[in-house]
Amino acid sequence: MTMTRWLNKIPEKGDWIRVKIEFSFHHALYISDEEVLHYCSPEGYSIFNPHLTFQSTSLQVFSNNNPIEIRGFTDEENSIKNIPEKVIEKALSLVGESEYDIYFNNCEHIINECFFNKRESEHTEFLFRKGLSKRKKSGLPGIIDNMYVSLVKITGGR
Repeated sequence: MTMTRWLNKIPEKGDWIRVKIEFSFHHALYISDEEVLHYCSPEGYSIFNPHLTFQSTSLQVFSNNNPIEIRGFTDEENSIKNIPEKVIEKALSLVGESEYDIYFNNCEHIINECFFNKRESEHTEFLFRKGLSKRKKSGLPGIIDNMYVSLVKITGGR
């Protein structure tokens, strides 16, 4: 799997943007400095907050004064991704969704769906692969690990 390129430049309408928050990245769709679509709550964004809603906020609220990166796409990705108008239309249709799940429906999943019509997260896939390489065999960690592996098999990772 090729890791995604991230660029330091001024965002343009329809760009996939991210910002480092806590120990992870928060993903969004940039429309303007006044309109960024992402998972958020009145208290802001935290991966530990299960009560997030996909909504529009300002770029300032999204970034919390942290540096923003713009997702770069390979030629192959450019040939299959949705056009900016469709990306924005899809994202606007998802405003109000409140099904945030750190593993199966996080901010990267929802933005990926807008661009590529599939909910995937490169970051969580990496963490799952890394975690599976260090599987626990006994005790509570082993029970949780086996439950996770069973869930992935049943759902196909979705």
